[in-house]
Amino acid sequence: MKSSSASNFTALCYFARKYLGDLDSSKEIVHSVFIRIWENRSSFDWDKPAKSYLFTSVYNRSMNFIRDNKKFITHEASEIREEITDTAAFSDTLKLLSWRSRIKSALQRLPEKCREVFELNRF
Repeated sequence: MKSSSASNFTALCYFARKYLGDLDSSKEIVHSVFIRIWENRSSFDWDKPAKSYLFTSVYNRSMNFIRDNKKFITHEASEIREEITDTAAFSDTLKLLSWRSRIKSALQRLPEKCREVFELNRF
């Protein structure tokens, strides 16, 4: 009986992980399902197949978890997007500084009159 419970726990964790993507949250959900069964053991219908009940319960709790944590996931995704944007902006700034340095170096190599004409035209 003990190995059956352990294998059910493992299978249910991986089942929940398909929806949640996080093993720790999956374990918490499966654990809470087992606790609820234990707490309501006096009213639990032991004649029905437990396996389908377990998977249905884990699925429902996973969906509830996703629903309840959606705002946090959205906020996290927003922070990641901002970080990517900041990194891209920083990269663009570095490229711009590099180009400015190259242009300045090329201008310094031009004869004085050519450089003056170019600077008056562009700057």
